[in-house]
Amino acid sequence: MRRPSTRSTSSTRGSFGITQAIAVPAGVGAAILFFSNLAQYSFSSGLVPVAPTVLVLGLALAAAFQTTLALRERQALDWPLLVWCAVYLSVSLVGAVIAPQTDEAVAILHRRFLSVLFLLATRMIFSDETAAKWALRAVVGAEIWGVGLNVYEYFFPLTFSFSYGRAAGLYMNPNISGGALVAGMLLGLRVIRPLWREWFILFCGAGVVLTFSRGAVIAWSVACALLLCTKEMRRLKLLIVAAVCAVSFWGAVYGSAWFGAASADLLANRPELMRRIGVSGSQSDSNSDSRMELATVGFNRFLRSPFVGNGLGATTTDWQYSEGTHVIYATLLAEHGLLGGALFPALLWLIYARGRQQGRGAITFAVFLAVWGVFSHNVVDEFHLLFATGAMLAAADSAKSAQVRGRAGKLVAGLQSRWTAVSTRLA
Repeated sequence: MRRPSTRSTSSTRGSFGITQAIAVPAGVGAAILFFSNLAQYSFSSGLVPVAPTVLVLGLALAAAFQTTLALRERQALDWPLLVWCAVYLSVSLVGAVIAPQTDEAVAILHRRFLSVLFLLATRMIFSDETAAKWALRAVVGAEIWGVGLNVYEYFFPLTFSFSYGRAAGLYMNPNISGGALVAGMLLGLRVIRPLWREWFILFCGAGVVLTFSRGAVIAWSVACALLLCTKEMRRLKLLIVAAVCAVSFWGAVYGSAWFGAASADLLANRPELMRRIGVSGSQSDSNSDSRMELATVGFNRFLRSPFVGNGLGATTTDWQYSEGTHVIYATLLAEHGLLGGALFPALLWLIYARGRQQGRGAITFAVFLAVWGVFSHNVVDEFHLLFATGAMLAAADSAKSAQVRGRAGKLVAGLQSRWTAVSTRLA
């Protein structure tokens, strides 16, 4: 009997070894530097002179080299995502042409090109299952680190955050920190053992609550509800874990004079924070009212030019307010019209469609992004969310490939058994 050739096998092992040698460090590095926002924080605070743009270019080079090697063994390109990115950049270029030519508009365009490059790079890197596994473990580490920093900042306000009493960690913005922790929770659940899932979810929830971001708390609550509905989280165990955490917290508050005094002092010196959590209802929350006004003005600008939009930066540079709409739907509609308004839902549908193949994790993430888009206009520009999007899209393709390989394996095994039976009869 002739022995099978081992040339192709050794070649495959060698190429995959080189691929993983590139993809694993790139994926872990991206999780540490970008998902935790360490790169941006270090550059903004003057700790390192290297801008995040340089790191994104380095990540893109590593991803391109890794994909070149992987293409010899399997299909690694994501054509639907490539088409979406091409349309997004084309619409942005058209918006830049019809918008007033300012330095800020050029900066927005530069950021969008960088965001697309980062999204494609992470998608390429996560196409390697080993790199994806290690990168997700790094995300869990970044998540634990982020929650720890938020707890620290609760007792030592303004260490990182610009808002007194609201923790932010390395994200420097409490709202961004809350959204990142929810995204990290959904990513981390893919590698967290079932025994620790409920503990991990509540641990992440504690970090989210300390940001006092209503949008992040709502997004976390919606994600938890979906996890319960899809049975990825056990209701009884969640209640038990929540009860243990609540008893421990109240024991710390009443058992530690320093902890209780710090909490009371924080709330007493921040009336706005008390209004956020509903302790003081004598005055309306001006922040909530202003956000509603910004979103309304953004939608009104869309109505002025519903087909082509008002151009890039219509809700940031050519804008009488000091901040944007805080709603991604209003921003894209106002800047790029109906086509621009369809871009973010199209990305959500792409994740949702993949989730139907991969499982419920990507669907939950798509719903989270849809909810988070109501509270943020930077959903398609923030590196941690782009990182999570690339990971979810790659996970869906990996699951689909595994199903195809399983079916193919069963087919080959069936044919081999039939051939063996026929050969035996003929002999």
